[in-house]
Amino acid sequence: HNVMHHPQELFDRCAIPNCPSQLTSPVLHAMMDVLLGGVWAGLVLAVKGIGSQGDGSVQILCKDCDTQQKVLKYITEVCHLDGFTIIIPASEGSS
Repeated sequence: HNVMHHPQELFDRCAIPNCPSQLTSPVLHAMMDVLLGGVWAGLVLAVKGIGSQGDGSVQILCKDCDTQQKVLKYITEVCHLDGFTIIIPASEGSS
């Protein structure tokens, strides 16, 4: 499991039962299934819904910038969803 798996799992277990019509998030969970396995395994490090979830926004942590661009292309061209990239440089002493 990755660093974002546990919070997503807690949200799914605790929040979805309170409002399944709004929080089941089939698109989010399908995206998580695709990006955490198959050809993306090892390249996509973590996937998690953000905000109020409910198929709104997803955060994807990629292994490197090349993978990030491939994932963005997949999201926009295959899934027909909007996306953008953010690169957060490593801090001193973290490499």
